[in-house]
This record gives sequence, structure tokens and C-alpha cells, in this order.
Amino acid sequence: MRRGALSGGFHDAAKQVRVFTYALALSLILSPLAAASNRIALVVGNDDYTTLPNLNNARKDAEDMSAKLEQFGFDVITKLDVKQRDLYRTLYDFSGKLKAGDTALVFYAGHGISSQGENYLIPSDAIVEYETDLRAEAITASEVMASMSDSGAGLSILILDACRDNPLPKRRRSAARGLSVVSTQQSTAGSVILYSAAPGQTAEDGGAGQNGVFTGALLKNLDTAGLSIDQVFKRTAQDVASLTAKRQQPWISNSFTGDFYFNDNPVVVTPKQPEPEIKKYDKELELAFWSSVAESKNHKLFEAYLKQYPEGSFAELARVKIEVLKMQAVPESAPTTVREAASTNAGNLEPVSPEELAFWDGLKGSEDLNKYRTYLGKFSNPRFKKQAEQAIARLEQRELGFWDSVKGSQKAELYQLYIKKYPDGKFVKEAEQLFAKLSKPVPTLAPKPDVDLVALNVAVTPSDAQIRVLNIVPKFKQGMALKAGRYNIEISKPGYEKRVQWYELSKPSEQLVVTLSRIPPQKKSVSGDTQPVSKQEQQFWNSIAKSSNPEVFDSYIKYYPEGAYLNIAKARYAELTGTKTQVQPVQVKTIPFRVEVQPRDARVRIMNIVPKFSQGIMLDPGRYYVEVSRKGYETVNIPFYLSSSSSILKINLKEVSVGSVKQVENQSGQRPSQLITSAKEQQYWSTMRESDNQTINYNEDRDKAFWNSIRSSKNPDVFESYLKKYPTGKFAREAKSALARLSKESSKFHAPSMIRIKAGSFKMGAGGKGLWQKPAHRVKVEAFEIGKYEVTQKEWQACFNAGGCKRIPTSMSANSVPDAPVSGVNWTEVKRQFIPWLNRMTGSQYRLPTEAEWEYVVRAGTTTKHFYGNSAKSLTGKIHAGGQSRPAKVGSYSASRWGVYDMLGNVEEWVEDCWHKDYKGAPSSSIAWIKDGDCSKRVVRGDAYSGYLTQVESAKRSALGSDSNAFDLGFRLARSLK
Repeated sequence: MRRGALSGGFHDAAKQVRVFTYALALSLILSPLAAASNRIALVVGNDDYTTLPNLNNARKDAEDMSAKLEQFGFDVITKLDVKQRDLYRTLYDFSGKLKAGDTALVFYAGHGISSQGENYLIPSDAIVEYETDLRAEAITASEVMASMSDSGAGLSILILDACRDNPLPKRRRSAARGLSVVSTQQSTAGSVILYSAAPGQTAEDGGAGQNGVFTGALLKNLDTAGLSIDQVFKRTAQDVASLTAKRQQPWISNSFTGDFYFNDNPVVVTPKQPEPEIKKYDKELELAFWSSVAESKNHKLFEAYLKQYPEGSFAELARVKIEVLKMQAVPESAPTTVREAASTNAGNLEPVSPEELAFWDGLKGSEDLNKYRTYLGKFSNPRFKKQAEQAIARLEQRELGFWDSVKGSQKAELYQLYIKKYPDGKFVKEAEQLFAKLSKPVPTLAPKPDVDLVALNVAVTPSDAQIRVLNIVPKFKQGMALKAGRYNIEISKPGYEKRVQWYELSKPSEQLVVTLSRIPPQKKSVSGDTQPVSKQEQQFWNSIAKSSNPEVFDSYIKYYPEGAYLNIAKARYAELTGTKTQVQPVQVKTIPFRVEVQPRDARVRIMNIVPKFSQGIMLDPGRYYVEVSRKGYETVNIPFYLSSSSSILKINLKEVSVGSVKQVENQSGQRPSQLITSAKEQQYWSTMRESDNQTINYNEDRDKAFWNSIRSSKNPDVFESYLKKYPTGKFAREAKSALARLSKESSKFHAPSMIRIKAGSFKMGAGGKGLWQKPAHRVKVEAFEIGKYEVTQKEWQACFNAGGCKRIPTSMSANSVPDAPVSGVNWTEVKRQFIPWLNRMTGSQYRLPTEAEWEYVVRAGTTTKHFYGNSAKSLTGKIHAGGQSRPAKVGSYSASRWGVYDMLGNVEEWVEDCWHKDYKGAPSSSIAWIKDGDCSKRVVRGDAYSGYLTQVESAKRSALGSDSNAFDLGFRLARSLK
């Protein structure tokens, strides 16, 4: 690094100034410019969080840090309130920019949580309550460091202003305060990590609109020129400790052995060299020698000094003095090399005028292009012409690079930053126009009929749900003034289903009315998974739970292959048919049941179980029919739902005439479903007491209950089951009609078009690119079939109509094109709903493709960046991507060489595999890679209609939580041939 520091002393101060001026001029002539590596930075700041407390300063910290790093020559990628998916993509783009020897820097301000020795950086949309959520929802600091070091960066810098107090509402001891210092993958030249607080400490926020304590101190020290990275970080740590009375003490982890300077130009990253051994001289003799020659005009005397004291205190000044004296004494006949060293024009060796030297001295370290141009125009034969031209070229290139990074942006502050940095710049007029256009204040809504703005109001139930407008920067406020147009509105609240929908705003004052649906109660299935039990499934089960007919349990098994009561249904079916079937043990937590009655000697019976009632009897949760009677009192028959929160029934009998039967409301707040006064109903109660294994004759109430549970079903199997149980039942005609209609509809269903893929092998991954695509490895692929098209909205609608799929994604209402790909569906519902339904309909065995199969097909035998070549330009018009607003009809663009459509563009696609951060240990065959992976996340392949053509790659991969309903994410099918 060229430091430019001169040391030494003269007895005469005026002479010191004169010699220093000449020395400075000569140093600018003779010092070569050091080769600068590229500086690439990623800056992230998250204030607004979906489930965690919002922060005050993270966005401002990130914005100020971005501006500061740009001043120091960094190419900066800035992300504010970034979501998980965008964060992974941005990290991928950032690592793709890095080349060997570059300086890489990541600054993160936001929530950070340490759990089990790993630091997690939390995206703004993360749904985090428990520690176990972190793996699925957050990104680790180790992944960030690996993305830098694996690129071959000369220096990897990670700055974490993320040590806020652990915000998890349901944390355990292992989720500690602050961040932990963890071992990370180191780059060749080394890495530096700066934590805003020591292990076990938390970082303090500043006031609203201010920087946080740590980032404020860091920005101040970055402004101090000439400080190495060690000095900047150490001074920052000292300042923070002082400001917080040592409550917060930043922590530095450093494995870098070179010198790096933020505030200097050009960038120099050099490994530390061993300090040269310095000769020790007699200081008095050396000073006497120097004093005797200091005023001499004879350069040979200074050469004599250097010969005697080559590493003396005045050695550098002696060398400068020699060059200045030689420059002033160069004759007309001097050799060409000497004249060139003196930087003459046309061979004239006139001495440099004091005016020119003073002017050039004023240019030291200047970043002003006009000053260098003024220098060249001011002096007819400028001595430092070459240096000035080099500086002009360098600054013009830097200005051009800065402009390229901001042009096309829709942020006024970026153009303002350019104008401030380059007030006389080449593009300043264009920047001023764009700044004026983008920074126009939004006028307040005036009550005029021809107003251009529309007031947006959203009425939502529940009223405390969070409302966000996703495609604009300002936060939502009731009545906010917006231009007429389409807005993507998200409404969410824990415990309710999130709604995301596009809304057309056109009238002067409009109101959107939205009611969120509660997430169904969660029930532990027999497989151990926690899954919602739909109302339809619960009704079906309630209607058959006590049945002695094995057909109804067989119907349940077919209709709900992943149902919550699957193993119970299998056990009942095996018991009633005598079939030996292995089922998983069903463990249901029983509850003690008590009935408190007045008078106390009244008789209590539970009508729908065999065991006699006794106080505290242990029963499974569910509905029970209780009869309480005593001579001389009204007999009470009442249904009661037993649960952990409702396990005591209180009944007071009333004295009446003998024989009266009446139902009452119990004191626990549950109302009976009907009055029981008829003889038929009394007979019903008596039949309920029979054993489950006994055959009960036809009962009209049971017939009706069965029919009500299936009448709206789209599955022909359940109507066939009804007819087997009640061939002459009250609803047999309707059941036959529904069975015929659904069977006819099933015959019209067309199975998806598939393309047969031959067996082969290929090189999977991209060795020189991002972290997640490495290492490239050879994979052998068995023959299989893959969907010719992505699964469409029409196909998903058929699944929904038949009851196989439980919801219609919001993207279908916004993009109602039946032949466009379905999107906004998550991995779980594809696997548990759509594919099982399709396999029942077709009798086939469809599945998701594996990651290896997917890349094998998209490459189609090519080894280039994508199957059209390497350039983004070659993709124009060939795939549906490049910032489109919605997906296109499948097959609108040309197929690949193997006849498969839309693998690049339209929607991104789920595949079978669990997420692994790289290909280390990946199988050499095309099977799904499940082992040792993070199966809470699943791999996503391809590119979406909204993405950039420059990012399209056959090897590109990312990950999302298996329950993510990303708006541009769909799937295609595969099928094995064996």
C-alpha cells in the first residue's frame, strides 16, 4: 500500500516546506500505481419482520453503509427488508460476481439468533417461534462466509450488526443471548469477521431515524483516512465499549495476514512481509553528517550520505533531494531516458515552476476530474501530464461504473448520491431529471372528481391483522393515496391463513374487504406428523367411527390415504373382515371424566360405550351421550364433547311428573343438538349401547348422518360405499346419480402428456460458479418419463373439484388462464394431495422428478450455461422470462431438443430432493438425494417469468421451505419406467 508518509527533520522550517514540496512532486512522478483488486459488497438491512419484533435502525444502517462503501470503490448490492427467497438468490448473485483475488464484504443489520453453536440471520418474512424453525426459515453466517471463501476471494469480510436480544417467544436455553463466535471456512488469503457485540452480549439500537450504536461508530472510523482494517475495527470496538459503558463490546475474529485499507485508493491487499532488519547507527554522528550536507546543491554529497547510512533516518529525504537536484541540472544534451523521467514536453528540460508544483500539490488524492483537466489546460508544457491523464482515465471509469450501477433504478436517493458524488459528471443532467421525476412528493388527496390518486382502505377481519402492499415501498396506512392500478396486497395474522392477492384500484375512494380464515385445528396423525384435519374429513370420520360395516372404513382409507385416522381405519377394517394387517400403534391420551349432578344419588350412564360410568372414568377425547335420571325428576339425555379443557359435566335435575323426558343446557356451556322426545329417538339411545361388533339393523338417523357426510363429495368411492351399506336407503337414488355423474367425469379426465427420456450420463453442476452448484460431478441417469408441460391451472382445478386438493392458490384467481401453469402451491400439498389424487384417477404412479433428472433434461446433452448457449441475449424470445408480469400458457415457446417445454422460464419447479448446500457427497445416480439433507426445505429448479435473463442457468438451484406458497413456483411430473 502506498502510504505517502515522509519522516525526518530540518533545522530550518521554511527549508523543510520547500524540500517537502519537491519531494511530493517527485513521488507522484516515480511511484507506480498498485494494481487494485475488485471490491464487491452485499449490504442487508431488515427492520420489518413478520413474526419477530420490528427494529428501529437496521434499514438506515444498511443504507448509510452502502453509500459509504460506494465512496471507497465497492460495487454494492443493497437489500432492505429482504425475504428468505430473495436473500438466497441475492447471495447466489453476489458470490457469482466474485473472482479470485477480489475483496468480498457482507454487512448484515437485523435480527440474528445463536442456536447450538450456529449464528442464524433472519429474513424479514421468516415464521419463527421455536429454535427448530431456524433451520427452515433463516440463513447461517457459515453459509455467507462459504459463499465468499469458495469464490477464491483474496479477503472475505463479514460485519454482523445482528446481536439483538433473542426474540423467540418460545426459546430454550440453547438459543442464547447475542451471537456466538463460530469456526468458519477460511479463504486462501484469510477472513475478518466483526461482531457488533461479544458472545453473550446484545447490540443496542439507536433512536428512530438514527444509526445503531455499533454501525454509527463504524461509519465514523471508516471516514478516517489511512487506517488499516485492523485499526478501523479496533477503534470501532473501543468507541462502542465507551458509549455503552462496556455493556456492548464488539468482537473481532481475524485470520487475515495482510494489510487492507477502506479509505484509500487504489486498493492494496498484500500479505505481510517479515520486517527487514534495521541497522543501528550512531545517531549523533548521523545527525552531524546530515547537518553538514542538508543545504548543499551538490547531489553527490547526498549520495555519500546514502552510502554511509543506506537505512538512516534521512535516507528517504536524501533520495528525494538527489532526484530534485538532478532534475534541475539536466542539460539539453541529456539522454532521452533522463528527459522522460523529468516529464518534459518536446525535449525542453525547463525546471518545474513553483506555481505548477503548488497546483499539482493541491491535487494530491483529489477525486475531481475537472481539477486534472484544468491542470492540463493551465500549463502549456505540464510536467505531470502522464499522471494527470492516468488519473482522468481512472476517475472517468469509476464514474461510468457508478452510473451503470444506478441507472435503471427507481430509487431517487441513488441518483441524488450520483449528483452529490459527481456534481459536474458526464451523466449529471440525466441523473437530475430522473431524481426530479422520482422524488416528486405524493400530493394529498383532494376531494375533486378528476383526482389522479385513489385512497386505499382495507377492512379486514380480524381487525388486528397485518396489511402490507408488496409492490410499493411505502408502508400501508388506511386511506393512503396511490395511483390507480394493480396492487399486490398481503394480509396475515398468526393462527390465520395468509391472503395474498392482486387488487385493481380505480375509483377515487375504494375499500377492499377481506376476511381471513382460521387455520384448522392441528391433530397428531398416526404417523407422528402434525397436520390439519379438514372439516369434511372430520365429518366423514364422525359418521363411521362407531360403525360395524368394514366397507365404510375401506372407503375412508381410499379417500384419505394420508388421513389423521388412517391407522385406526385400517385396524377397524382388519378387525371387521378378519384380515391380519400390521398397523402402527395408536396412542391417544385419555382424559378423566366426571359428572357432578344434583341430587347426588342420581344415576349416570354413558349411552354410547359399554363400560359402566364411574367418577373419573378414563375416556378418549370425543363426543359422549350422557343420561342422568332419578325417580321423581326429569331424565336428562345430553351430548357432551370431552376434551382436555372440558372434562367435567354439571347437571341439576328438576322435579317433574313421572315419565317426562327433556333435554337441558348443561352448565359447561355446551348446547344439546336436538330434543329427544319421541319413541324412535329413545330406541336410538338404546341401540347406541350395543357393542361395536354387533350388527345394528337399519337406522334412519345413521343413514342420514352417513349421507350428510358425503353428499358434497367429488369422490365416487364414497357413494359406492354408501350404496353397499344402504342399498335401499333413503338417499340411494341420489347416491346412484352422483356415482354415475362422477364416473362419467372421471372417464373424461386426460392424463398428463409425458416425454420418454433415454438413459445416459452427464456432468451435473457448474464447477466455477456459485457455492451451491459445486462440485461438478458425473451422474448416471436411468430411463424415465417427464411431463411435457408444467402442471396447469386446469389440472389443479380438476383435483380441487374432486376433493383431492384442499385449496385454490391465489395466483389462479389473479391469472385465470386454465392452460397456464399452476403456481403458488407448496411441496407438501403437491406430494400429499395432487399426486395421490392423480394416481387414484389414472391408476399410474406419478411423482416429482429428482434434481438430477431435472438437470439432465434441461441440459438436453449441452454443456453451456443454458441449452441455447452462454449469453442472455440468445434467450430473447425463446423463454418466458425477463421481468414478465404473469406466466404464459404452457407450450407458448419452443421446446428443448428433447421435446420438453418451459424448463427455463414460466414458473420455477419443485423437485423431490431435500436441500444440501452443495454437491459434496451427492449420489452418482439419479435417485432423489434425501440422506443427511435439510428436509424441511426442498430443492427448487429453473427460472420464473419474473426473473432476469442474465440469471438463467441450467445448473441454477435454490431452496424453499416445503410449505412455501411462493407466487411463481409450480411443478411438473415424472414417472419411472420400472
